[in-house]
Amino acid sequence: PHLLGMEELLRLCEDKVAPYLESNKLAAADWSPSWPFYVLFRTRMSDFNRVKELEALHVNVDVTRFGMDDGYKRQVILDLAASSSESSLRQAIDLAKKYQTPDLCTVLSEHLAYYFSTPSPTNPPASAASGATNPLHYLK
Repeated sequence: PHLLGMEELLRLCEDKVAPYLESNKLAAADWSPSWPFYVLFRTRMSDFNRVKELEALHVNVDVTRFGMDDGYKRQVILDLAASSSESSLRQAIDLAKKYQTPDLCTVLSEHLAYYFSTPSPTNPPASAASGATNPLHYLK
């Protein structure tokens, strides 16, 4: 028999339940006593997948702590923003938007502080950065 992966299992659950929720035939609270556990499981799986993406950027993250400790989550996001890598900045912005911590201005401030305080070949002075990604465009 084929064993379902976590993603497939979640999708299967959502496919079965979503039509009832969307048509208001069934309220989420009335669906089952296990509904809060499903929501928590879905959130934890989402956190786990996001942590896997961070690990691909070579960022060490404690999966359990990231999912439960808002202060740790905030610090991970800010550490990610303190980088000259555009992919790290994009990931930090995505995480900040998803978890609503820290605010976008704080993420960009952290990135700009790092960007302007760390001279390196990958971070030329602003006058020499023709064609380079300008972090200020995220403020538009």
